[in-house]
Amino acid sequence: MVACESSRWIVYWSKWIRDLMSVDVLSTRLRRHFSSKKIGLHEPQFNCDDSHALLQCLESSFVSSAGPQVDIFETLLCEFTGTRFAVATNSGTSGLHLSLLANEIGPGDEVLLPALTFCASANAILYTGATPNFLDIDNETLGIHMDALSEWLKHCSEKCGSSYRNRYTGRRLAAIMPVHLYGHIGDMDRLQEIADEYKLRVVEDAAEALGSCYNGVHPGNFGQCGVLSFNGNKIITTGGGGMVLTNDKVVYKRVKHLASTARVAGSAPLTHDSLGYNYTMPSLNAALGISQFKKIRRYLKEKRYLFDVYKKICSEIDGIEIFEEPRYCKSNYWLNNCVFDEPLDDIAGTIGRFAQDGIEVRAAWDLMPKLPYLREFPCAPIPNSSLMSKRLLNIPSGPKAFQSWNQADG
Repeated sequence: MVACESSRWIVYWSKWIRDLMSVDVLSTRLRRHFSSKKIGLHEPQFNCDDSHALLQCLESSFVSSAGPQVDIFETLLCEFTGTRFAVATNSGTSGLHLSLLANEIGPGDEVLLPALTFCASANAILYTGATPNFLDIDNETLGIHMDALSEWLKHCSEKCGSSYRNRYTGRRLAAIMPVHLYGHIGDMDRLQEIADEYKLRVVEDAAEALGSCYNGVHPGNFGQCGVLSFNGNKIITTGGGGMVLTNDKVVYKRVKHLASTARVAGSAPLTHDSLGYNYTMPSLNAALGISQFKKIRRYLKEKRYLFDVYKKICSEIDGIEIFEEPRYCKSNYWLNNCVFDEPLDDIAGTIGRFAQDGIEVRAAWDLMPKLPYLREFPCAPIPNSSLMSKRLLNIPSGPKAFQSWNQADG
């Protein structure tokens, strides 16, 4: 018994030392290449063009929902993504909320989504009164595991009229929300086949995927709609904001109407025909977005450059590899990820080690089913999610990281 306990501790300490050495080597090598003393994970970058755009908007006095900037920004995103319609919102979360409502998701419904995602995905579902149902991820894509999804539906669903319901909860299986985590897109052809078979609406959480594509198709073109985010840490930022992309005219009109407090256009006196939401993107934010959008192609090239140099560095360190875009996906590499062979036992200590070298890194989010307010909701077995959440480490991926690296390389 003593010998067994001793062996267990030897294995534990051996792994801890190996992890420590890998982290130390990686941090030291990154520090050697960054010219700036402190490197953030993904800081926004502004220049005089951004300032000028904001000043022009202020001088126009159209700083809220009125003014041409929002329409221009929506048009630019339609052209870039290849979608027919776009609605600018005040956040990615509100965009998800509106997208679900426009697809008639509400109380008594369940929405399938991955366990490894940001809480906004689940929150938007709860806002509608529907129930989130968490599934495992695929280690190769970081999105929903298609085989696990298919098996779950095969054993846990049953036909009920023209739709399907969860045989254990009795709720309608109404939609699926694929999440393009860190800009990577999974097998959307397979997902669409499954969604069609089980009559599921598809609402893409593409908050992190502006500029990514699957077989040459940009997010927002799969299923009913997709939602982008322009938070301060995204590829381009409007300060705070999002965008609903869709090719469905009915969904577009419904999202547009609900976002503007369900106001009846042209009515006198002003009237509203249903419960609506004050979710429209202000013109001031859109003005910044228009200016930021002019740099999108440069930012995408810089991110791919960072991925290439990170891949080379990680290939030279035992126990670490860089996460690479899935097959058929061209990722925007919004956040580059180091993936450790084994789960990190001391994530806080790992983050602290990088901080000593002035490098900001971040671990994956806590799994959604582990959050106190989400524990009561359905969850399939999630072995991949549980392990991957302890193996991933986000490393600096913003424009400032590129500039600092580029300067260091000469």
